[in-house]
Amino acid sequence: MEEKISLGSVVKSKQGRDKGKYFMVYSYDGCQYVNLVDGVYRKQQAPKRKKIKHIDLTGIILEGLAEKLQGGVHVFDAEIQKALKEAGFSNKAAEMQKEGQLVQE
Repeated sequence: MEEKISLGSVVKSKQGRDKGKYFMVYSYDGCQYVNLVDGVYRKQQAPKRKKIKHIDLTGIILEGLAEKLQGGVHVFDAEIQKALKEAGFSNKAAEMQKEGQLVQE
């Protein structure tokens, strides 16, 4: 992989039922796995553990959240959701599903 994975990086899922959805890297084991959150469907209490080969890096890093995570400061799910939305990475299907609406992708 050309780009380096770091905390706060925005990634897109390539495999699984969450294929095509955008997440932020919440933690990285330095080897094979990352923990991903989006603030709506996948929250910090239950992040999605995913192999690196199953994600695409977008090249975008959410700087404010990355600094907080590296500094050990608590980040709220609402902050993650807002930062992803402001960066243009919205998972509309996940948000609508959370609200109880029927979603077809």
